Amino acid sequence: MAMILAYTSPALGHLLPISALLAELSRRGHTVHVRTLSTGVEIGQRLGFAADAIDPRIEEFEQDDWEATNPVAALKRSVAVFTHRAAHEVSDLADAVTRVRPDGLLVDVNCWGALSMAEAGPIPWACFSPYTPPLRSRGVPPFGLGLKPLSGVLGRVRDAAVRLVVVGGLEKVMLPPINTIRAKVNVGPVASMDDFLRRSPLLLVASGKPFQYPQTDWGDAVQMIGPACLIPRRTQFPTGWPRSRSPSSSSRRRRRNRPMRTWSKPRSPHWPMSRCKS
Repeated sequence: MAMILAYTSPALGHLLPISALLAELSRRGHTVHVRTLSTGVEIGQRLGFAADAIDPRIEEFEQDDWEATNPVAALKRSVAVFTHRAAHEVSDLADAVTRVRPDGLLVDVNCWGALSMAEAGPIPWACFSPYTPPLRSRGVPPFGLGLKPLSGVLGRVRDAAVRLVVVGGLEKVMLPPINTIRAKVNVGPVASMDDFLRRSPLLLVASGKPFQYPQTDWGDAVQMIGPACLIPRRTQFPTGWPRSRSPSSSSRRRRRNRPMRTWSKPRSPHWPMSRCKS
């Protein structure tokens, strides 16, 4: 079986979903090592993984986009945080690879430096995204505005205009620092965020088809794997510790046949509870 090294951004909202995937890999016999935020190391260990902390300099850069007064300013703050982290992620992932000697890498979508480093290296790798990534798909409106799909020439013109003005404006902020990092690890520049995210041989998205536009088709290299809900292992009780028993078939039958309680509509704010039906 393989040794899998997972590398996450310093956020529990990213560690917990990726841990659901890692737990399944572990269940199938693979060895899992996760490098994550310092407060998440114990979580990884309790899930049965080998775990250690990312470079503490990465955690020093905390998200402060909530302090921005408009969406563009918020994006610039986020980009600044990801850029500062990325500079340390390159050497941090290299250190983790040297120590763990993995057969495969699984890298968080928000780790721009680690993603670029993984692409530059010889180890098979994949990217994990706990949210819907801003990927292009034929017939799907550009990411970000929540537009409804619009077919025909009018829809194509609208989507092209929005992509140029809105998405293009965002990418002017995001792409320069990404390409600076990529140049440092000797991989080529990217022309769009769609191009950057598709550099991964496999992109795993914690979502499902019912939550996307019906015509969404990101290609075979992008796989939606469901909600990635972490289900911890069943607690191991000490010997002799009382355990709850599952309800018997008769009690389940009684509960199933019990009439549903209904309530009469109050006629005034002081309608007495004694008038409630059961």
